[in-house]
Amino acid sequence: MKNNRLLSLFNKIDTETPLPSHLVAKNRILIVDSMNTYLRAFASPGNKYNVVGHHVSGLTGFLQSIGSAIKEIRPTKIIIAWDGEKGSQSRKYLCRDYKANRDNTSIIKKGIFESKSEENESKQGQLLRLVDYLNCLPVTMIVKPNLEMDDIAAILVQHLQDKPDTHTYIMSTDQDFYQLVNDNVTVYKPKDKLFVTEQVVLAKYSIHPVNFSVFKSMNGDSSDNLSGISGLGEKTIPKLFPALSTPRKVTLQEIYKTCQDKPSKSVLYDRILFCKSTLETMFKIMDLHNVNVSDSDREEVINEFENKINLFDKKTFLSLHSEDKLYDTIPNIGKWLTIFDNIK
Repeated sequence: MKNNRLLSLFNKIDTETPLPSHLVAKNRILIVDSMNTYLRAFASPGNKYNVVGHHVSGLTGFLQSIGSAIKEIRPTKIIIAWDGEKGSQSRKYLCRDYKANRDNTSIIKKGIFESKSEENESKQGQLLRLVDYLNCLPVTMIVKPNLEMDDIAAILVQHLQDKPDTHTYIMSTDQDFYQLVNDNVTVYKPKDKLFVTEQVVLAKYSIHPVNFSVFKSMNGDSSDNLSGISGLGEKTIPKLFPALSTPRKVTLQEIYKTCQDKPSKSVLYDRILFCKSTLETMFKIMDLHNVNVSDSDREEVINEFENKINLFDKKTFLSLHSEDKLYDTIPNIGKWLTIFDNIK
């Protein structure tokens, strides 16, 4: 009797708690910030080794992270997007400090690797091997010279924006993508299994996603080695410019006009006007609504999205898995592979 009552209660909860609207879209496109996902997996504290003692956290962690996202989102198509050769060059022309902090000489995995060169060798080797595994899965890998992953995501979001019954997910821990969030685009943070929607961005920052690039231009981005305007921070900016919390797109010219009108006595208004040139450069770097890419690159990205996909080759995948002696690093690998059965 008790069991029947419990079952009835669970059924009631299930019917009264519908899925979020984005999860019921017929076409669910998952765009993976691949290098972000790989480096996060490689550096994760839970180290993984194959049976002969080789470090494989980057390789297996990436695959498991993708698997977890598939279970949460149930995508109909997966895009594995990478930074291309010289992808950051155009942004470095605007600011030479852009991503200059990426050449880290310290060892990430102390106690596992004796030198930075040994660690880099493992990191690069696992990355190349990961591509072999991904080539066996029904995913579309896109990498283009002179384009960063951010550019690829921005192109695809724009391409998919007006497609009927379609929702796009960007899997990344990078806040840069918050500016692309709208009713048809969600950022998925894999570590927290968090769906970042308009409401989430507004609640955390008091900034509407449509104005997030303006906000980031003033606040800066330490992960990309971009300094903001001194004195401005996450709490200060929405107080000085409350219009940024509205769904109306606020331009830099409007920001300057507010600074000139000085609605309060804050000295930061004068500082912003003094730093106009820097602010405009930061905005050009961070704005993903108008990425600086050629028409031919844009067309190639869209063409690969529409027409390119790997065949699902379970046999070769399992052969690689056995050859690399990964065994229990991904438990029950045969069953794990079935999560890709419905990817097209």
